[in-house]
Amino acid sequence: MKLSLEYQGEQHAQSIEYFGDANVRAEYDLEKKKQLENLGYTVVSIPHWWDGSPSLLIESITKARPDILFSNINLPQIQSNKPL
Repeated sequence: MKLSLEYQGEQHAQSIEYFGDANVRAEYDLEKKKQLENLGYTVVSIPHWWDGSPSLLIESITKARPDILFSNINLPQIQSNKPL
């Protein structure tokens, strides 16, 4: 199984000076996704508003790869590194 998870930070939704223009980043991400898919990877994008809940992560993976089963898996809550 080749699976790539990419957390889409806020710079993917809006331009942030440090990261540059969001449109340029989107083009870069699309090219990266194409290259990974050409290598046989399934790319799952995790949105910047993800709250760290395993259920949302599992939902995103399952949407992209319904063949992956998560029954009987107990994942801990993942702590977000976003400041409060």
